[in-house]
Amino acid sequence: MIEAVIAHQVPGRIRIRIPTMRGQAHDLTELAGQLGNIAGVAAVKLNSATGSIVLQFSGNADSILESMRELGLNPVLKQDIDQAVRNSGIRPFRLVSGREINPMFMVGSALAIVGLVQTFRGKIVVPSVTAFWYALEAFRASANDADR
Repeated sequence: MIEAVIAHQVPGRIRIRIPTMRGQAHDLTELAGQLGNIAGVAAVKLNSATGSIVLQFSGNADSILESMRELGLNPVLKQDIDQAVRNSGIRPFRLVSGREINPMFMVGSALAIVGLVQTFRGKIVVPSVTAFWYALEAFRASANDADR
């Protein structure tokens, strides 16, 4: 089974990301063709650079997801993956002084610094915005860890 993350889903539209097919245009195009043959699928758009496929369909999303499973894909909700990360054992560690440090907060801080450095270098559009986005996600994860 090929792991496929359901990155976004609204009625009539599903975006899946397949990390193992990132950059593999031929394999992704072949899979998109198979997905386009599913009953109810009206359009398929793919981005081989990100390994994502957008399906526009009519009907029930559950039947589309079941057809994906029959093609060898294992569609998993992104929230399930986020929960798995939270349950992964990444816990605060205790320093010799007795103080606890949350690793996700440290990752977020480092990425925020990278974002600032990229901003000052003039590389605002992609590198700094991406670093800030990842920093925000790391801070959110550290806040969720603190809530437990």
